[in-house]
Amino acid sequence: GTMADGGDTALGPVAEAAADDAVRLGECALVMGVDVLFFAFGWLFFRHRLFRDFEVKRKLVPAFFALTLSLSCGLLCLVILEISGRLARGSRWALWRFHLLAMAGTVVGAMPFFQLYMALHDSLQLKGRGGLWALAGASVLEAALVVVFWRAGGGARGAGEGGEGAA
Repeated sequence: GTMADGGDTALGPVAEAAADDAVRLGECALVMGVDVLFFAFGWLFFRHRLFRDFEVKRKLVPAFFALTLSLSCGLLCLVILEISGRLARGSRWALWRFHLLAMAGTVVGAMPFFQLYMALHDSLQLKGRGGLWALAGASVLEAALVVVFWRAGGGARGAGEGGEGAA
């Protein structure tokens, strides 16, 4: 049929499926804009509500708080959008991947590294090159932490062990 008689669109069913799989930049930009608003809210909430009577010496602390809040709220938005079916399949996939990788990178990578660095930097109290020693120590400990997470997640299993494909 034609578009006039209510049949298939001019694109055809295969082209429509491909269009649904495409990443729509407008949808992604909208969700990322909401993420920026959540980040700004998290930053202001941290500064003016949580720690309004205290001085926070480390500038990354409110940034990590705001980033974690923003990504968490972004995941909640994605759940709502997933249920309502408002996003194209390609956009959903790209946004889920971005949010999950960013959350994992923040929670498993950046925040533990920052905490390790600050703990070593403050405890070593070395003059001059203390920051370099703290950076080296935090890097080694973070690498060990990533290996522990990787092994705990099954990253060390061989391709044929357990799961699918095992006889």
